[in-house]
Amino acid sequence: MDLVTAVSGIDSLKSSLSALRNEKQYARFITDAERYCQENMLSMDGFDKEDGAPSKRRRTIPACFRDGSSFLHDDGLVAAAQAQVASTSGQASSTFKRDFYLPVLDRLVSELEKRFSSDACKLLSDASVLHPTKFDETNVEKVASIAEWYGFKSEMAANEFVLLSKSNEVASWKKEYFDYVKEKETAENNQITKKPQAWLCLPTLLNVFKTNSLHNLYPNIFNVVKVVATLPVTVASCERAHSKIKIINNYLRASMSDDRLENLVQISIERDMADRIELDSLVDKFKAAGSRKLPL
Repeated sequence: MDLVTAVSGIDSLKSSLSALRNEKQYARFITDAERYCQENMLSMDGFDKEDGAPSKRRRTIPACFRDGSSFLHDDGLVAAAQAQVASTSGQASSTFKRDFYLPVLDRLVSELEKRFSSDACKLLSDASVLHPTKFDETNVEKVASIAEWYGFKSEMAANEFVLLSKSNEVASWKKEYFDYVKEKETAENNQITKKPQAWLCLPTLLNVFKTNSLHNLYPNIFNVVKVVATLPVTVASCERAHSKIKIINNYLRASMSDDRLENLVQISIERDMADRIELDSLVDKFKAAGSRKLPL
């Protein structure tokens, strides 16, 4: 996932969480929970009763028995307690919504606003202009801000961005994105298991530059796109690298050279790419290289 796709995903997540805060979505949530409980033979005591159902008046202890202990063991007190529980169980759904459902949604939205606000992450906000839905001349100031931050010529980058946004290549790139969104929505609405392959914003934009040789016409905006494309979304890849080093460079491989260790770590980290390599082609290349010695 690239940075611009991540920013777009955060905005979509905020909108989705805010949309869940209404009566219709809450009723759908309870319906899904009831279906899950029925499938797994779980009980939902209190949720099957309508909210606001008329309840019995709480039974009080008569004044003549308040100072006695015999009434405490009487069946009447037990019946009164059971009646009180039955009257309040119909409010379980409202209590759950007030004390759990809405507070959890509010906390999630609040934390997202706090961690990914435009003030705290200005670069994230500016980088979102490279998304197809925002790639137009109205956001030229944000492009100039990114270029200035990284030491590029901001004025020239802004002019190049305006010209590039009106080009046919970018128009085709935008059309490719909207076709992907339409195909994805169709698959979700029809509950199709096989969904379209994920569409990444910045890699496809860089491919537009490469395919049409636009990096010579728009060098400054090309440098901006390259910088934003290399910014990590998370630190998971860095942490994964350290974990792999501990596994690969064990005490039995202490004499391994740095180049060999780096190559093995790279293969292990990028395992998805390595799995797609055809082994037969590697064997043919290894055979064509002839006899040689490699430093271990």
